[in-house]
Amino acid sequence: MTTSHSSWYALRERQHKERLEQVETLAQSRLTQTQAAQRLGVKLQTLNRFIILNDINWPVKKQGQKTNDQK
Repeated sequence: MTTSHSSWYALRERQHKERLEQVETLAQSRLTQTQAAQRLGVKLQTLNRFIILNDINWPVKKQGQKTNDQK
């Protein structure tokens, strides 16, 4: 029983690390959090809570300003 218990926690830890890496990659991809949430298939509030809880730096785009991609 101890083996399955430790396996469960190892799996949860691996899944958390994978989610963390995925969200950090999206944060650096210059997407907005809204766009990232849509890609991930989660609510914006869920993504935002994950970002806050994991202290992820997400560069903020100023609304209404064009980026080089939009020219």
